[in-house]
Amino acid sequence: MALVAPVVISGVISLWVTASDMALADTGREAANYIQEKTRGESHAVWFEGHWGFQYYMELLGAHPLEAEVHGCRFGDLAVIPTYNTSIFTFPLRTTAEQSVDFEVHSWLATMNPDAGGGFYFSGWGPLPFAFAPVPEQRYYMARVVQEK
Repeated sequence: MALVAPVVISGVISLWVTASDMALADTGREAANYIQEKTRGESHAVWFEGHWGFQYYMELLGAHPLEAEVHGCRFGDLAVIPTYNTSIFTFPLRTTAEQSVDFEVHSWLATMNPDAGGGFYFSGWGPLPFAFAPVPEQRYYMARVVQEK
């Protein structure tokens, strides 16, 4: 009987971590769908920085991943840069800001956020697998390339 309370608490925390991680992952899908809606029928290519689920959804929608050695990006193309993701770098081409869009994460548990110290999938973002803290909005910047290399 003495083990029931710790098992129940552990189960509740595990489900909370899972739900929080899912809410965070959903923002990548929401962002990709939003970007596709904004760029539908456009003749210019869409490029993006970042990996994980965001990369998966962007590639499904036909966007191209950017690496630090920008190859193929042309005048008028759209570059999408998430605030919180891996493989983010200073974009080497001149751009003009088009817009930014925020997606809320409805959770008070951060699995992947350097500000909160949660680094479930990447220890460089924090020493803890998760942290009890408000999760900031996931911001995605969209910019047009105005000058090539």
